[in-house]
Amino acid sequence: MYSAIATQNYRDPNKPRFESHYANTPTDFDGLTTIMTWNIKLSIPAEAIIAELNRLKISQGSVDIVLLQDIDEARVDQIAKRLAYNYIYFPISRHSHQQENLGNAIITKWPFAKSKKLLLPYRNPLNDEIRGATKAMISIGGDNLLVYSVHMDTSFLSRAQQATQIQTLLRDINSSCEQVIVGGDFNSLTSSDVINLDRLFRQVGLDRISAEAGHTHKFWDVNFTFDHIFAKGVSVVEAGVSQGTSVIDHFPLWAKTLPVHRFADK
Repeated sequence: MYSAIATQNYRDPNKPRFESHYANTPTDFDGLTTIMTWNIKLSIPAEAIIAELNRLKISQGSVDIVLLQDIDEARVDQIAKRLAYNYIYFPISRHSHQQENLGNAIITKWPFAKSKKLLLPYRNPLNDEIRGATKAMISIGGDNLLVYSVHMDTSFLSRAQQATQIQTLLRDINSSCEQVIVGGDFNSLTSSDVINLDRLFRQVGLDRISAEAGHTHKFWDVNFTFDHIFAKGVSVVEAGVSQGTSVIDHFPLWAKTLPVHRFADK
């Protein structure tokens, strides 16, 4: 349910800011990078999320980068600590009922730098909430990977406003970066929404590497593909959706990639 109470939004691009470094940087790297994105339902406790990550074998270090949306700083820290990963988290707003922060996190076993919050234009007309992204530069095996964890707004905005949100994100991407990953919940309700996303991202050189993964949300008997991973400078080896999850309405979406400039010939 949405609240009629005005949401507290955090408009400073640098704070509030939460980060910790629990990982020992891996010494072995075969070039394969696995990225996972997952919208975490607000009411799900950290232990249930960690149990699901264990079931997905995330705890064995099989995923290099985990992108989380709709989460608070306490659960981010618990998850990262249990995984022995590093994280950067920026809340975007504070939920008016639960009184918990909501935002986007990047959790990784690799070192990161240059982290920042990107605010997207427009407020949700029902609850006054704004949306945004967390971005960071992650160093993986000698390469620098610009990564975004994104949560776009829902269909309560007009198509033109949704397009403006996407364009704001795309303008923020540094065109000089050779490798870019953008993952998260884009709230793309229809197939035409997905086609439009593909078109806009291709204009800045990013392809949807999760295109063959499958749907990421199910409501009654209707399947939706809300969540996506877009990339530049990497080739996709495999992508999929872990649809067996029982704790959250979004399914974890993942992709395995190789850097084009170093591994395309392998």
